[in-house]
Amino acid sequence: MVHISELALERTNKVTDVLKEGQEVDVIVKSIAPDGKIALSIKMYLLKQQKEQNKEN
Repeated sequence: MVHISELALERTNKVTDVLKEGQEVDVIVKSIAPDGKIALSIKMYLLKQQKEQNKEN
């Protein structure tokens, strides 16, 4: 699961403002805790995509 703060580049009030149930998305794994919890981020993925596009232009 992705935390609401990691869903988009801008502030998100509701998950449904950004995603639909069952929607598949690309993410980056931010970290894996010793207890096995995995932190995921759509925001980091989007930032990486923007950075790569800027390099191409």
